Amino acid sequence: MKRIGMKLWSGMILLVVSVLVILWLFQIVFLNQFYTSLKIAELMKEGNNIVQELTGLTDFAEASGNSGIRDKLENLAYQQQLSIEVIDRAGNTVYQVDNSNNMAGHGMMRNALGEVYQKALNGEVVKEEAEHPRFGSKYMMIGLPVMKDNVVEGAVIMNVPLAPVEDTASILKQQLLWITLLLLMISVLIAFFLSRSFTRPIIKLQQAARRFARGEFDSRVDIRSQDELGELAVSMNRMGEELAKNDQLRKDLIANVSHELRTPLSLIRGYAETLRDVTGEDPQKREKQLGVIIDETVRLSGIVEDILSLSQYQAGAIHLEMNEFLLNEMLEQVMQRYQLIDTDRIIGLEITGKKEVTVRGDRSRLEQVLYNLMNNAINHTVSGGHILLKAIENEKMVRLEVIDDGEGIEQEELPYVFERYYKGKKSERSRRNGTGLGLAIVKNILTMHCVPFGVQSSLGVGTIFWVELKKADVR
Repeated sequence: MKRIGMKLWSGMILLVVSVLVILWLFQIVFLNQFYTSLKIAELMKEGNNIVQELTGLTDFAEASGNSGIRDKLENLAYQQQLSIEVIDRAGNTVYQVDNSNNMAGHGMMRNALGEVYQKALNGEVVKEEAEHPRFGSKYMMIGLPVMKDNVVEGAVIMNVPLAPVEDTASILKQQLLWITLLLLMISVLIAFFLSRSFTRPIIKLQQAARRFARGEFDSRVDIRSQDELGELAVSMNRMGEELAKNDQLRKDLIANVSHELRTPLSLIRGYAETLRDVTGEDPQKREKQLGVIIDETVRLSGIVEDILSLSQYQAGAIHLEMNEFLLNEMLEQVMQRYQLIDTDRIIGLEITGKKEVTVRGDRSRLEQVLYNLMNNAINHTVSGGHILLKAIENEKMVRLEVIDDGEGIEQEELPYVFERYYKGKKSERSRRNGTGLGLAIVKNILTMHCVPFGVQSSLGVGTIFWVELKKADVR
């Protein structure tokens, strides 16, 4: 299996080699072709300008005496290091200038020049490459006819040496050889360190993922770069934290559920066996033991129901049915239920504001919130205690408060009261009656409603759980 570092390193080296190959092709192999094409195009442009000047002369023989034409011919010959000859229709030289330093070679190239002269005087534009028969130097000969009223008046012949291109290519070849070696060495080093800088954090992420897979959720990735890999490391660390929390919650779930289920099951089994073996003939004892069995069965059902409800909320399997409803009506129904089922405590309802306030939400889920908060208050309030369900209306919201004068909650425990299976330092009564899931369900429901909620408490004074619901007519 190829490692990503080797792939990255190979890709960078391949990129550098490709660039060098293209550089060699264009600077060495195609240099002569490019140079010749550009040179001819430039000379053709300048030559056509001179031809237009010559076409405008009344007498073609006056070309040698025209200072403007002479200056253009001499400037072109000097700048391009070539020879230019202007001939008339009879082939006679009208004007000639040579800056190619190769006058001696003209006689040896007379045949090639003669063909160019002849074609140009026949009205053809000539571009022919020739080689010096003795020295092997290459030349480009260009012939441009001078036409006036479709009659050839003469021609402009340019002889361009191509030797400088070969000299330049030879120099570039030596230079590129050193450049290639240097670039290859530098690119190998840069590719090595660059691939290493990329792969090192990836390897760390891979190792962290393997540790997470083994259940080592306290492992963290130490990558501090401010790029995508750094962001991925932060996400991995956060995932590790969440996995650690979920693992702890899983352990707490197993411990708490096994503890919570073991107690009622043991009681049910014990009383059932006693009922069967001992007190089956005693109606009074049988009735008392059957009552215990029924109570514990109800409690066991409540634990299972809370576990299933919380699991559904956290899995996103429950969707809210948002509707508008009368809040006062729901509060009165909740209050009547608790006043009937619990006669050991003084339970009251106080509504400040309109008699009919309409709010928007899932009524059945919000009722569940109030039931859980009321149950929580009952579990923390002794017989004869006071519990108040209070509604306070303002312009935009209705604040609901469940107030009890029970044992209260210590300040350091307040941030954790809505966590599942968290019971803290509650009384023995609450440990026995509560499942540790009611407030967690409240949190999930209110979070789905996107409404503010919280808790206030003083130890030995009491507790206030509150939630604010938005009015239906407020947008």
